[in-house]
Amino acid sequence: MSESREKSFLVVATPDPIELGQEFRKIPFHMTVIGWFSFPDHRRTFLDHAMSNIFHDPTLFERAKGGKKVMFGPENDIPARKILNIDDAPWIALHALIKTMGKFPPEDKFSDVFSPHITDTDNRKVGWHEKVAFSSVALFAKTAVDPIKYVEDAYQLKPKGKLSD
Repeated sequence: MSESREKSFLVVATPDPIELGQEFRKIPFHMTVIGWFSFPDHRRTFLDHAMSNIFHDPTLFERAKGGKKVMFGPENDIPARKILNIDDAPWIALHALIKTMGKFPPEDKFSDVFSPHITDTDNRKVGWHEKVAFSSVALFAKTAVDPIKYVEDAYQLKPKGKLSD
């Protein structure tokens, strides 16, 4: 596959439901679980199996709440809020799999750092100690030649240990 057609992936948790196949120019309000990475097509079943096992627990992020304000981005000009009470086990498991079978962009100096946060948007922000109820975990995909990001896998989280179909 040519470099421009090669897919990159991103794993996020969202407060709003996300469905398989949805397309976005800009990824909706979210917490990044794993930043952009590439993964070979012939090994995708390993990634799919890992995500199914990791995100089968709908209570995974149920204690999440807003922490201190931080700034992100190359110019430290993107306001965000750290998210507290997030278990790093999903990140550790996915990160290890990606480091073994896939790859992170070499210019991504934060790919080896677990730093759960939600970036502020014009119409949504998380407050200090505000509870954040995540309803979905999504695997987004994109190519270098298309600005559209699409949901390649989605896991719906519901309270009290019930998964949606």
